[in-house]
Amino acid sequence: MYPALSFIGGDLRSIQMAELFASRGASVCAYGLDLPLSEEYNVSRALSLREAVAFGETLLLPLPVCAEKGRVNAPLCKNVIPADDLLALIRPEQLVIGGKFPADMLETLEERGVRCVDFARREDFAVANAVPTAEGALALAMEALPVTLHGARVLITGFGRIGRILAADLRALGAHVTAAARSSRDLAWAEAEGVRAVRLPSEALMQAAADSALVINTVPFAVLDAALLAALPHDAVVIDLASRPGGVDFAAAEKMNIKTIWALSLPGKVAPVTAARIMATTVERILSEEGGA
Repeated sequence: MYPALSFIGGDLRSIQMAELFASRGASVCAYGLDLPLSEEYNVSRALSLREAVAFGETLLLPLPVCAEKGRVNAPLCKNVIPADDLLALIRPEQLVIGGKFPADMLETLEERGVRCVDFARREDFAVANAVPTAEGALALAMEALPVTLHGARVLITGFGRIGRILAADLRALGAHVTAAARSSRDLAWAEAEGVRAVRLPSEALMQAAADSALVINTVPFAVLDAALLAALPHDAVVIDLASRPGGVDFAAAEKMNIKTIWALSLPGKVAPVTAARIMATTVERILSEEGGA
């Protein structure tokens, strides 16, 4: 048996999840999702934030929880949902699940004794979510590049979960892939998987940049600075997959007329159904671990 679930804010992934859990017999309420819901599933709509919070034994918040400071991430909602208003309504006995909580919000919930789980920090979710992220990045690259990925030289900065899947996908398409990383472990993994590896930063990295038609960044801090951007070919494309504040000096890229794409929340845009299933699987595991399912 599922606890009563309240979905508050979110994008197409939240709609898909709400309908998915309802199809499995859960009592589901939604607020801040102002798009039509399938009549096939019994998802009730809360008329207010207060009603939504009161309904749920478990509150399901979006990924990221807040897209802007002080506001719940709710791109499909006609009204702003202030984070402080939500916090004021949450009861200590409720379980709150979301992705990438702001530190101050997480601290407030924990101080009040509210059980809170950030699924974005879980390895099972991160690995599964890397797949649609990588595929989405490839789709953007194919649309933006004037050449095929087959035969293209591609630089990936960062060789974590997303970087590794990206490298495998790109190599399967016939691209020549170089991975840049700081840790010796990541460099060793790149080489073991047949990917050219260079240290971040290094002269070898600058040379790899100079030869690259495409750069995909996965590191969530400043990596592609003005110097590295200046080394790129004039027609190179840069795709940044990193969460805020990103890893690209966008102001410098604009001055140099380098095409850049900041692809935030990519799974929810390119594959919302798959992304929702990944999130739902993670939520089910959390509910089981927390004794709620």
